[in-house]
Amino acid sequence: MISKTLKKQIVEKILQSSEFANSKTNKDLLTYLIKNHLDGEIPNETEIAIEILNRDKSFNSSEDPIVRVHMHKLRKKLENYYQTEGKNEKIHLEIPKGRYALKFSTVCQDPVSETKKKPYFYIAMIVVLCIICAALGYQTWSLNGKMKQHSIISKKDKIWKEFLNGSHQILFVLGNHLFFSEYSKDLKKWRYVRDTAINSKEELENFIKTYPKFYVEETNEAYFPDSGIFGMSPLLYTLYPVRNKIIFRRAMDVTPAFLREYDILFVGSIKTLGILNQIFSASNFKYHVRPNELFFTPPETPLARSDYSKKIFYTNPETLKTDTLETTFNNYTGYNRDLAVVLKVPGPMKNTIFIISSFFSSGAPEVAKYLTDKNTLEQIEQRFIEKYTYVPDYFEILFEVRGIEKTGLSTKIIYFNELVNANIW
Repeated sequence: MISKTLKKQIVEKILQSSEFANSKTNKDLLTYLIKNHLDGEIPNETEIAIEILNRDKSFNSSEDPIVRVHMHKLRKKLENYYQTEGKNEKIHLEIPKGRYALKFSTVCQDPVSETKKKPYFYIAMIVVLCIICAALGYQTWSLNGKMKQHSIISKKDKIWKEFLNGSHQILFVLGNHLFFSEYSKDLKKWRYVRDTAINSKEELENFIKTYPKFYVEETNEAYFPDSGIFGMSPLLYTLYPVRNKIIFRRAMDVTPAFLREYDILFVGSIKTLGILNQIFSASNFKYHVRPNELFFTPPETPLARSDYSKKIFYTNPETLKTDTLETTFNNYTGYNRDLAVVLKVPGPMKNTIFIISSFFSSGAPEVAKYLTDKNTLEQIEQRFIEKYTYVPDYFEILFEVRGIEKTGLSTKIIYFNELVNANIW
């Protein structure tokens, strides 16, 4: 039996936690529920709406889900608390779904006493684990040896030198679409939503602040477009033989702190850059994602001009005529012409950030292959040398990729340029 005094102490400790520090509504709601609990009462939705959420007596729970929304948030707060600060608490406070009553329960302990377990059971488990670890260790050592024998690019390669022979650890970022949870008043349930204008946690936070009347919550759900998934293979095949300690993250999980700590390699849709979209400020390119638009502010380059459409105007070096380039996709045949942008810029702490991005699913994977194939890599380095007499440390490249659905048929360099003043930090 848990006493009222102990229950008060448990709730007070929760209210003083960092999880509830900046959440007045959740504090007020939990305080109200514990008061009713100790008085032996269970409030209904209308009482909670009037007493805590400033609704008047005309409140109709079937039309306004605000109580259920806040109860959902309160349950999530309690769940987070017991996963962090309260993880060692022996008594947990719960709010069963569909009810507005509190429940205190003791955390279950392992019913099997440690003293009753046979000693030889532990010995057998240790032996088995040692055998498994030894087998895995040998397999990893053998695989590393085989991978090093198949290294196809020199560690001193000018384009990849920081990633093949650098001092910073590599962070491999895979572009992903962000989903959030939204409460539908019509359906009276929560559902996952994808908004092409919201591609980072910061953009979602701004949306919530701008439209507080919408019941929206952040989720941990993500979707990975094909442009990132299929672009991973050639890059990892190149990096892993010499840099096998690689950290992987989704674009939605990258924070400003990551930009200072790692050599970052991103591959994926240009729509999924997240906070890495700021890297474009170091280049001569700008983009929109609705519709697909790529803008170019030309320095002294073969590109002529661009307008506010999805077209790029450039001087064709072969014909010396002004041509246009735009993304196209035929839903019937699957034929597409994709634009892919490659950026290599310095990070804020002598690290390097490398972006391989495209609008459709064929661009980024084909460019990843192009930049990791020994023959085509030598060709692009030779073009840099012909233009500058050296391969620059930082650069931007525009590719045109033609293909059918996820299969690239041709990859062509439209433009390349050294980024002299690429430090945006």
